[in-house]
Amino acid sequence: MNRNMLAAFVAHVTNHLFQLVLPTVLPLVVIEFGLSHYSAGLLLGLYSLPYALLQLVFGEASDRFGRRRLIVFGTLASSITMLLTGLSRDIMQLGAIQVIAGIAGAAYHPAGIPLISESSGTEGRGRALGYHQMGGALGSFLPPIIMGAIARISGWRGAVILASTIGFLSTLLSFSILEEPVRPRKEGGKSGILMALREKSVLLLLMASLVSLIAYRGIAAFASLYVVEGKGQTVEEAAAYYALFQVAGAFGGPIGGWLSDKIGEPNMIVAFVLFESAPVFLLPFLSHIALALDLAIVGFGSFAVLAVQDAYLSKVAPKAAFGASYGLLLTLSFLPAAYIPPAVGIMIDRNGFESSFAIAALATLASIPIILMAKKATIDR
Repeated sequence: MNRNMLAAFVAHVTNHLFQLVLPTVLPLVVIEFGLSHYSAGLLLGLYSLPYALLQLVFGEASDRFGRRRLIVFGTLASSITMLLTGLSRDIMQLGAIQVIAGIAGAAYHPAGIPLISESSGTEGRGRALGYHQMGGALGSFLPPIIMGAIARISGWRGAVILASTIGFLSTLLSFSILEEPVRPRKEGGKSGILMALREKSVLLLLMASLVSLIAYRGIAAFASLYVVEGKGQTVEEAAAYYALFQVAGAFGGPIGGWLSDKIGEPNMIVAFVLFESAPVFLLPFLSHIALALDLAIVGFGSFAVLAVQDAYLSKVAPKAAFGASYGLLLTLSFLPAAYIPPAVGIMIDRNGFESSFAIAALATLASIPIILMAKKATIDR
């Protein structure tokens, strides 16, 4: 693993850690502030909406100003906002800080993923992006394991402040060892966004990414509450279930990337969308070990989808507009993280957890025919 891959791996861990600390301690936040499921989903959406929308802005910025600058800036700013989250005194402050935190967090992915693509060889790019995705998975299961235990001892604020400390250390590492990769330059002031959208394969992949992770976003936001309220277990047990859901993704990324190098990206996206969605329909009938395995399969498939989408885009996107292309992909794949939690929260308030999760899974399956069209467009071009 070269210096860039190491620093990006750690920064990716940190970025996902920040995304999921609040969902991990959400049951305690709900109790402290007396929130409904809708309000809890809205609180998460206040982070996720700017996080999603600004991927595009930071994608263009990474093409123009460099990957390294954005990674260092984003990690530092995110660490500061995480510290302020732990110090917030009321729900209005907490909500406002989440908006700023979402803006800061948006800087990483449209710089980090192109950096990995440009720092790895063409033949092993899927595997490299898979290992990078493994960093995101580690950052996704560390909060339930570590932050759940810290929250039990020092409350949810103590857990959040610890996360900010990890972020400051990650910032120092990125500043110390990251190197700007050599990459093609865009001609004049030509828009990278327009360059990307002229490619039919890119356009279809972007359309699929808008729905390909809806099931994951819905379950990730409410998994802890589901285990506590839907299955009648403790907050600590919920953290363990959530950790298992996320830790499976640590294997989904590299395995998915490796298989995409061997079999092809479109075929593997279809397969992993099925892995993500189909097990959701079994949730009402499962408990304990069977439930844990079911959630693990969903987590595995979800992170594999992310890794293989990244690898596919690296093949079909214009090389001079990698940052803008990934900014588009990330915007559309992260948008569900903004609108799915409040939407699923409303459905849970009205219809319960399992029916709401099933609707999210059905919506996710709509990505399969779009990916197959993207595959045909790639062959035809």
